[in-house]
Amino acid sequence: MIKILFPRILDHLSESKKRIMLTYPFVKLFMAGNLEPSIFLDDLKSFEEDLIKKGISKQEIESIKNFAFKEATNRKVFAEINSFRQKSLNSPQDWKNYWRIVGKYDKTKWYEEKEIRVYRMPNVNASVLPIVISGIKELLDELGLDFDIRNFGTHPSIIQQVNLSTMTDGKLNTSKLFLIQFDEDWRKNEKGGKQHADVVIVNQYLADSDSFWGGTIFQYGGMAISVLNQRQRNLNFIKNVAKHETAHLLGLGYHHDQINVRGYPSVRDCLTFHRCSSLIICQRCRDAIVAFWEGIQEGTGKRFFKRIRIIK
Repeated sequence: MIKILFPRILDHLSESKKRIMLTYPFVKLFMAGNLEPSIFLDDLKSFEEDLIKKGISKQEIESIKNFAFKEATNRKVFAEINSFRQKSLNSPQDWKNYWRIVGKYDKTKWYEEKEIRVYRMPNVNASVLPIVISGIKELLDELGLDFDIRNFGTHPSIIQQVNLSTMTDGKLNTSKLFLIQFDEDWRKNEKGGKQHADVVIVNQYLADSDSFWGGTIFQYGGMAISVLNQRQRNLNFIKNVAKHETAHLLGLGYHHDQINVRGYPSVRDCLTFHRCSSLIICQRCRDAIVAFWEGIQEGTGKRFFKRIRIIK
């Protein structure tokens, strides 16, 4: 993700209302250029009712939305991204170079300590959690990435966070959950915590869609997997979902069919397809993730790959 600054988005608010807005991490992230506009707008919608209760009017919220949309669409960088999506790249090396640049300038924090924590809600069968871990580990191993995966079971903190993020219809608001996790003391060094990603397995639908088995936002280091009732019996597919969502957690969107890259064959299936029907990641998506993390390595000066790795 290319970074953009939005320092003026709160200019129309009084100082007291600015302070209220700045208590929300997603606002500060967006203003610093570390959050995509689409995610910012989704988060703003999720917290709109809460903001109104705190004195931010609907008109003021609408102004923030309009400003964010206008600024984002007018910025040169978005024109460059759109141009990139529409053009053909001359070689796999061009593709890798693009992802290295994106990774080099990424400012996400959760991966600094190279740790992924996995939890389950008490109403999720204990047999599901190791399956999810195996899906996460499998992709990390295939890519040669060096992360610790920790089984936190039914930790009291995750139960509280999920309850706070559950809507009146019983569905999980993943945007709210990931924001809570992003700002939790468990991730703050000054509070005795450390940066990490959170993966939570829940027995409820996700707010995005009843058909979704998973949801992930890379910038927040948050992943949720929905195994409502009978879904918990389909362990093989749960592994597919976990591995698919791990690709998102590592910074990749869905399979890049809309971008023509010369030198890569067309594929009929891939781990990153929305249907999660395969455990095999295609070469183009593999190259994108590897190059992205090579860029992160270059930008941060930290090692994220194992010292010996084989890329097929």
